[in-house]
Amino acid sequence: MVRRDHVSARSCVRQLHVFVPIPGRTAMADFSISTENIPDWEHYVEILAGICRTIQFTS
Repeated sequence: MVRRDHVSARSCVRQLHVFVPIPGRTAMADFSISTENIPDWEHYVEILAGICRTIQFTS
């Protein structure tokens, strides 16, 4: 039975995944964001980009 008295609002979600290969391993790190706040999307992308620029691996 389908309830017809409840209609959920649609939402738009943006996602970004950055896959970083881990040196010397067959593994990757996944840094991601997901938001419904589309007007601020570019700001979130810059935040994640800044985080990704700090990634360093030690020997």
